[in-house]
Amino acid sequence: MSHSIQPGVATGREVQKIFKLAKEKGFALPAVNVIGSNTINSVLETAKALNAPVIIQFSNGGGQFNAGKGLSNDNQKAAIAGSIAGAKHVHEMAEAYGVPVILHTDHCAKKLLPWIDGLLDASEKHFEETGKSLYSSHMIDLSEEPLEENIEICKAYLKRMSKMGIDEKELWWYLDLRKYGTVPHSGFGLGFERMVMFCTGMSNIRDVIPYPRTPKNASF
Repeated sequence: MSHSIQPGVATGREVQKIFKLAKEKGFALPAVNVIGSNTINSVLETAKALNAPVIIQFSNGGGQFNAGKGLSNDNQKAAIAGSIAGAKHVHEMAEAYGVPVILHTDHCAKKLLPWIDGLLDASEKHFEETGKSLYSSHMIDLSEEPLEENIEICKAYLKRMSKMGIDEKELWWYLDLRKYGTVPHSGFGLGFERMVMFCTGMSNIRDVIPYPRTPKNASF
């Protein structure tokens, strides 16, 4: 695949360029959870062979795994340290492999927010030193919290991230996802499944999904 996206970890508007490229060329961006240098290198090797950008993401558990069993995870210390070390490895090796990478963290519930706080501390330091944040993006999943609290917490984090070259106005869609639901939670802004839940008494939204949905696919 031919493209002009610069190799390395993309941040700010660079991320939007990757999304635009995927839309124009009609390809999906795989998001691969990693747990250490071996899995990171495997992803980068494959992306290089395909000459394509890729999303690499650390979960909270993946970050903790990367730190090793000998490190305490009190107040998310191991998860933070492992995720920082993994991110720095991705920054170095993405350029070496010549691969554009969106570096992301996976679902983070409210109880895990100290993990994101620690990563943003590291990102702010990295931004001062290099002009780039450590991670491209973070997924804050507050679907278990009241809507108002969900949105206010997300706004606070977006405000903090805006100081690292991330334009809040370009992330209007993210706050809309907080309001109307995300793809993993089958919200899509329509509210149809939630209406079915109300009518049937089902307690889990996954029990009322009639069929899997993917872009440009509606078989039934």
